[in-house]
Amino acid sequence: QTCALPICFATRGEKGLMVLGLAVASCSGLGIPAWIFLLARSLDTFSSLGVLIAALPGGKGSDGLKDILTQEMTQLSIAFMIVGIITFMTGATYVAIWTYTGSRQSVRIEKQFVKSVLNQDAAWFDLNDREELPTKMGTSLVYIRTSIGRNVADTWMLGTSALGCLAVAIWLNSALAVIMLAVIPIVALVMLVFNYFIRKVNRTASEQLAIAGSIATEVVAGIKTVAALCAKTHFIKAYKK
Repeated sequence: QTCALPICFATRGEKGLMVLGLAVASCSGLGIPAWIFLLARSLDTFSSLGVLIAALPGGKGSDGLKDILTQEMTQLSIAFMIVGIITFMTGATYVAIWTYTGSRQSVRIEKQFVKSVLNQDAAWFDLNDREELPTKMGTSLVYIRTSIGRNVADTWMLGTSALGCLAVAIWLNSALAVIMLAVIPIVALVMLVFNYFIRKVNRTASEQLAIAGSIATEVVAGIKTVAALCAKTHFIKAYKK
């Protein structure tokens, strides 16, 4: 159900936009492998021409090689510029698409949440703190908006880029690529541990924020009573805790 969240509240048109956004994100992700491929090609070309120029006796014929070198540099510069423009345009496009669809879906989720809360019976409100509901809803919607927005396309783009870089590495030097692959499990383990602690901290922060929001809502609703009883210091200390 969580994996289907980015599409379960989307309309048919928004689903089409998201598919288009993923396709554009794939093009953007292939920009880095293309840049690496062009860089490797340029290094090989310049190295070969440099060796030929140095090997010529007395510099004879070096002018022609220098012209070839200049031509290669011009072509590679144009290729780098084209890759950069395409990457920039596709990156801006998929970010705009997924930000738009994520915002539209988060509004629908908010409406559905409010509707579900209003349909609950009295016993449900006895089990759940009514004062914490607005803060919990606001915090949860921020996480949901982030999760179903551009983060999905960013993850897709980075995955495409990683696969493309791996393919280029295998094509350039398969032995070195195998060594790099051996390090991936260690990096993945470190990322899992880091992600676990980040989620734990976010969960604790959300709970504390909900409690603090409950106190703030209660104080604002009964501000006259709080002022009459001179209980401002008490509630400030409770909010800080």
